[in-house]
Amino acid sequence: DISVFKPSSFHMMLQTSFGLQVQIQLVPIMQVYVTLDESYKTKTQGLCGNFNKVLSDDMKTPQGMVEGTASSFGNSWKANPTCRDREERLDDPCSLSVENENYAKHWCSMLRSSDSTFAKCHAMVDPELYYKRCTYASCNCEKSEDCLCAVFSSYVRDCATKGVVLSGWRENVCDKYIGNCPASQTYSDQLQRCQLTCSSLASKSQGCTNDFLPVDGCSCPDGLYMDDRGTCVPMDKCPCFHNGVHIKPGKSINIQEEHCVCNNGKLHCRSWKMRSESSK
Repeated sequence: DISVFKPSSFHMMLQTSFGLQVQIQLVPIMQVYVTLDESYKTKTQGLCGNFNKVLSDDMKTPQGMVEGTASSFGNSWKANPTCRDREERLDDPCSLSVENENYAKHWCSMLRSSDSTFAKCHAMVDPELYYKRCTYASCNCEKSEDCLCAVFSSYVRDCATKGVVLSGWRENVCDKYIGNCPASQTYSDQLQRCQLTCSSLASKSQGCTNDFLPVDGCSCPDGLYMDDRGTCVPMDKCPCFHNGVHIKPGKSINIQEEHCVCNNGKLHCRSWKMRSESSK
């Protein structure tokens, strides 16, 4: 079984019954995190490595050679050989602009600052590698802030895998994303449930599990459900759907020999025969 859902406006999740989970971060830029059950250890190959817990041989080509650069490794796994090769950038992008370099060093230094929110995770996750990634990405990106914030969120996720939850880290950096939620939604950095939708109310099977790390983003407050227009509404305001037909809450529709009324996002049906007998 495969389940795809959005726990927040920032993230999309794919869960399976066979031990694979894929988290796709959409904001500020796309990042993909793949989690695989331990039973697949040493049984994988490709861009995500061979899952043998040895980092030094993760960049192994289909021919069994270990590449020294990410671009050459990625090029070796091209599905379409006619696609252009990715070229390796050898120079430091920060050396091309003093302004970009100062911007990157100023903001990225928060990752390793002992006075920042990130400090309580330093003992579990060394921020130095992320600092280097942050400065490089910030100088190399057209939208510096988006790439900088993407690295920050990667560090936060890595900390969460080690059991350290960095709540409120956006208060002093990357805070522009907090205020962009739609009017009926609220921001949270501790979302760990399926996004409650009106369409899920009529589902006969459970749409997802909460077996994933907390994510941030916009979502409906507790007790409200997202309708087909992206608005958070109470359960009694949820519409129903049947074969693509939109049925407003409280309205009815005839389906074959049944009379169905939309109530709390779900169609409640009775046969015409039972209805006519009860009215006698």
